[in-house]
Amino acid sequence: MHDRSRLKSSGALWGQGLSPDGQDRPGGQLSETLLSDLRVIEARVSVVELGGDAAAIFPDAERPVLHVVLEGGVWLAVGGQQAPAMRLESGETALVFYGDRHSLGTHPRRGREEEVVLDTPPREEPRAIPVGNPPAVAVVMSCVLELAYMSPAARAVRAAPAVLLMTKTGAPPHDRALAGDPAQWLEALRGPGASAFGSMLASLCFVHSMRGMYHGFWRDQPMEIRAPSTRWVNAAVILLHTRPDRPWTVASLAHEVGVSRSRFAAGFAAIIGMPPLAYLTRIRMMRAIELLEAGDIPFAEIARRTGYPVQSSFTRAFVAFHGVSPTEFAAQQRQTRRRKGGAGPSA
Repeated sequence: MHDRSRLKSSGALWGQGLSPDGQDRPGGQLSETLLSDLRVIEARVSVVELGGDAAAIFPDAERPVLHVVLEGGVWLAVGGQQAPAMRLESGETALVFYGDRHSLGTHPRRGREEEVVLDTPPREEPRAIPVGNPPAVAVVMSCVLELAYMSPAARAVRAAPAVLLMTKTGAPPHDRALAGDPAQWLEALRGPGASAFGSMLASLCFVHSMRGMYHGFWRDQPMEIRAPSTRWVNAAVILLHTRPDRPWTVASLAHEVGVSRSRFAAGFAAIIGMPPLAYLTRIRMMRAIELLEAGDIPFAEIARRTGYPVQSSFTRAFVAFHGVSPTEFAAQQRQTRRRKGGAGPSA
């Protein structure tokens, strides 16, 4: 049974009830906060293929981990060897909200165990992770979710259930899995655009789980909460992730989210842990790596897409952040592709 009072008093799922300037302010309805602030910015998607009598062990990720069963059935256990196992069939999902250590196996007693790390750089097609001996008897889309904002204090408060299950049968309507064709989803996770499809599917399943949890706590009744004044920081993070190509300044970001420049700079650094433009540079440089790894995008275009209209400025920023030039990084990628018969980007 859900403990409504505990969740309400905890400042919801992200931790504390004070804003960066120390003021406790109303934060609006909880449903809006859950589905807006806890927004999926990125889903790092893999496809786990479980052989007979095999178990994948997922170490503590410190972020939400989502599993969508695409083929066969699996047993999920959150915690140690003595943790009870829960059965999931094709089309059903499990959200391990705090990213705790857990396992997925083809047998409730786990069987042969292999550790699986999901937090790998994004790629055009999700990484296939075979566990155990082939052939696979179960296939699961597994991903680590990067949210717009989730305070480290949330893991200490732990107001939400450790795992949220969405099943097809034997559950109330708000806890039922989305209707769909898992075989079609599995096919869509192969080929061009597969990672984009997986990311969208993960975001949809996450929102569906959050809505189910909200109904479980409050039966969909409006519930006013006192939330931290981090909404404008969350909004800025979303802007930076979705439009890293724009010529952002601290002043322009503060204007977009409706606060003063000084308050924005101080609050952003207090919550995120680094100044706004340092965070923007990090996003841009990670995006540049993804574009360089694509192998067929000119350097000038990569510079433009990452917010550098002048290519030499992009090169200087890349060297300062990664320690090598884009040309050197691309050469390393070409060597890898040459072994596979591919080609590299053009300058």
